[in-house]
Amino acid sequence: LLNISKAWSFRKGAKYVVSVTESIALEGVKGRKVIIQTDIAHGLPFFTVIGLGDTAVKEASERVRRAIINSGFNYPQGRITINLSPAYIRKKGSHYDLGMALGILLSCGAIKNKKEKCAFVGELALDGTVQAVRGALPMAITVAEEGYKELVLPKANCAEVSLVGMKTDLKVIPVESLKEAAQYVSGQIIKQKKVYEKNNIINDEQLDFLDVKGQREAKDVIAASVAGFHSLLMIGPPGTGKTMLAKRACGLLPTMTLQEQMETSAVYSAAGMLNEETPIIAKRPFRQINKNTTKTQLLGGGHIPIPGEISFAHNGILFADEMLEIEKNVLECLRLPLEEKTIHIVRKGQSSTFPANFLFIGATNPCRCGFLGDGSNRCTCSAGEIERYRSKLSGPLADRIDMCIEICRIECEELNNGTTQSTKELREKVIAAVEIQENRFKNTDIRRNSQMKEKDVERFCALRKEGKALMSKFYKERGISPRRYYKMMKLARTLADMDAEEKISEIHLASAFHYTRLLAKNTKDISYSE
Repeated sequence: LLNISKAWSFRKGAKYVVSVTESIALEGVKGRKVIIQTDIAHGLPFFTVIGLGDTAVKEASERVRRAIINSGFNYPQGRITINLSPAYIRKKGSHYDLGMALGILLSCGAIKNKKEKCAFVGELALDGTVQAVRGALPMAITVAEEGYKELVLPKANCAEVSLVGMKTDLKVIPVESLKEAAQYVSGQIIKQKKVYEKNNIINDEQLDFLDVKGQREAKDVIAASVAGFHSLLMIGPPGTGKTMLAKRACGLLPTMTLQEQMETSAVYSAAGMLNEETPIIAKRPFRQINKNTTKTQLLGGGHIPIPGEISFAHNGILFADEMLEIEKNVLECLRLPLEEKTIHIVRKGQSSTFPANFLFIGATNPCRCGFLGDGSNRCTCSAGEIERYRSKLSGPLADRIDMCIEICRIECEELNNGTTQSTKELREKVIAAVEIQENRFKNTDIRRNSQMKEKDVERFCALRKEGKALMSKFYKERGISPRRYYKMMKLARTLADMDAEEKISEIHLASAFHYTRLLAKNTKDISYSE
């Protein structure tokens, strides 16, 4: 009874204030400011969190309580209410723990706040250590955009977040424990370490096009595809080098800028795929899908939406191996991302947006057995089987692919002694064409020729009288769609850039049609040996 009386007198005499700390709610790869309001009232011990939190948020009570006690602080004996505002936003994850614990310490007077415009992110272990969280990079980007001066977060997340510090004035404060975070809030200085430098990019050895014998036209087409960011489909019998060519395309892409590194790393951070060994995605991603890929794996989703393969390929390449073996309903999911360059996922009334600006490369056999049109092997497919196989590539999806090329079997002499182009040689052509595009679109939001709108095509792809007549002939006689018409114009612009020519000639227009002729027709009329 004496102990109860002392505890009650302590609670009755304690002076509590409503404290405010701030954190970030993660929605896809976008963040939103969350205000953590902490109120402690006299009464029997009780801890509640309000503000539409998930299970991880509601379970924070025990983590926070034990972390405070095991860090050497007195835990207040009263009714603790924490409100996560705004209340209409769903709060997911355990990264609010650090802000809640500091809010309690501020409310009971254990520490005094000497920091302004500071956000807190981190999960607490029972011993008071601050553990890494998922999505630290997109949260840091939001913190910088909201005008905060400082971000306190787990030391394990510091490497990925340092990208934001390079582009903004945000001060990143790494902490290892709740006690260390409390000391910093109280005004003590925490010694920082430089964990990432701009030049600290790992240059892994790239696959080289020298490994692919012959196929000169295919390599030139891939180079043009990469230069203008034009989607590409390769058709040919098995074993002709389609997959080898696709896997080497990443080596032709320009080095990622700091902004691109931050955008791509934010996607992997939101999925929890960054760690101390790989804190930043510093090279272009190459993601591969096949017939076992599901819609969720491709687009993303889940109870707490995470990115899919389309978003993991952001600023890189998405390769569809054996494309027509993939389920048709999965293939059709590519239509909107190829146009919009973003993915929207809605779960429980909440919308999550993920970026999807990728270069699409597909590879497929001409029929189910793979030997249609091959002079060395006989096709065993019936007309019905060929029709069903080709029908998986619908007209609308085919109309969104910019280029198509046939990959044929090379002769034995070329396989043994044929000359070939290296990645270095092709990359020099690509970089030169990219620089031409950057100068052309200097004062616009466009980065590559494939991103031009119709009005931009009229401005940057002016044709001479002969060129207009040729395009008119293609449009009338071949029955191409208006979308295909503009795609051909943009592709011709890229082919002219690859030749370092300012004007688009009839040869470039004819080449653009040649590389789209298999896609311009209705699917059932495609002839792979035309």
